[in-house]
Amino acid sequence: MDRFTIMKDFIKKNGKKSELSKGHTLNESFEEYLYFVDKGILYINQDNADGTTLIYKIVS
Repeated sequence: MDRFTIMKDFIKKNGKKSELSKGHTLNESFEEYLYFVDKGILYINQDNADGTTLIYKIVS
Protein backbone atom coordinates (compact mmCIF):
# COMPACT_ATOMS: atom_id res chain seq x y z
CA MET A 1 0.00 0.00 0.00
CA ASP A 2 1.48 3.37 -0.94
CA ARG A 3 1.32 6.67 0.89
CA PHE A 4 -1.58 8.04 -1.09
CA THR A 5 -3.73 4.95 -0.52
CA ILE A 6 -3.05 5.25 3.20
CA MET A 7 -3.84 8.96 3.04
CA LYS A 8 -7.19 8.37 1.35
CA ASP A 9 -8.16 5.59 3.76
CA PHE A 10 -7.11 7.65 6.77
CA ILE A 11 -9.06 10.71 5.67
CA LYS A 12 -12.11 8.56 4.94
CA LYS A 13 -12.02 7.22 8.51
CA ASN A 14 -10.96 10.37 10.34
CA GLY A 15 -12.31 13.39 8.51
CA LYS A 16 -10.91 15.97 6.14
CA LYS A 17 -7.38 17.27 5.88
CA SER A 18 -6.20 20.81 6.49
CA GLU A 19 -2.91 22.11 5.26
CA LEU A 20 -0.51 23.07 8.05
CA SER A 21 2.48 24.31 6.14
CA LYS A 22 4.52 24.06 2.99
CA GLY A 23 8.20 24.05 2.26
CA HIS A 24 9.44 21.38 4.65
CA THR A 25 11.92 18.83 3.41
CA LEU A 26 11.24 15.36 4.80
CA ASN A 27 13.47 12.32 4.76
CA GLU A 28 11.46 10.06 7.02
CA SER A 29 11.28 6.36 6.38
CA PHE A 30 7.95 4.73 5.60
CA GLU A 31 7.71 3.46 9.20
CA GLU A 32 8.14 6.97 10.56
CA TYR A 33 5.54 8.17 8.10
CA LEU A 34 3.08 5.63 9.49
CA TYR A 35 3.88 6.85 13.00
CA PHE A 36 2.85 10.36 12.00
CA VAL A 37 -0.34 9.02 10.45
CA ASP A 38 -1.12 7.39 13.80
CA LYS A 39 -0.63 10.73 15.54
CA GLY A 40 -3.11 12.42 13.19
CA ILE A 41 -0.45 14.34 11.31
CA LEU A 42 -0.09 13.34 7.70
CA TYR A 43 3.15 14.03 5.84
CA ILE A 44 2.67 13.86 2.09
CA ASN A 45 5.82 13.84 0.00
CA GLN A 46 4.76 15.39 -3.29
CA ASP A 47 8.27 15.26 -4.75
CA ASN A 48 8.04 18.92 -5.72
CA ALA A 49 10.70 20.22 -8.09
CA ASP A 50 12.25 22.29 -5.29
CA GLY A 51 12.38 19.30 -2.92
CA THR A 52 9.68 20.62 -0.61
CA THR A 53 6.83 18.69 0.93
CA LEU A 54 3.31 19.56 1.97
CA ILE A 55 2.35 18.83 5.56
CA TYR A 56 -1.26 18.13 6.45
CA LYS A 57 -3.06 17.58 9.71
CA ILE A 58 -6.27 15.57 9.82
CA VAL A 59 -9.18 17.53 11.27
CA SER A 60 -12.59 16.16 12.18
